[in-house]
Amino acid sequence: GLGVTWPGDWVAVASSLGVRVAWDRHLAVTVTAEPELRGGTWGLCGTYTDDPADDFVRPDGDIATFAAAFGNAWRVP
Repeated sequence: GLGVTWPGDWVAVASSLGVRVAWDRHLAVTVTAEPELRGGTWGLCGTYTDDPADDFVRPDGDIATFAAAFGNAWRVP
């Protein structure tokens, strides 16, 4: 299930999977994951391992050198 709340100036969506996305209705977006998901995520949210060396893993498993290259690798046509 999903839950939507408006805590102050933010809109937050929380899922029963343990992920929460909050948006300030302008430019800022934050994504948080429960500790149980540590090491079990990938994609634009990263690997959640606290190791900066694997923060920019692309879909093909290679590491992108730049943030823009990382983001573009996950673009959906």
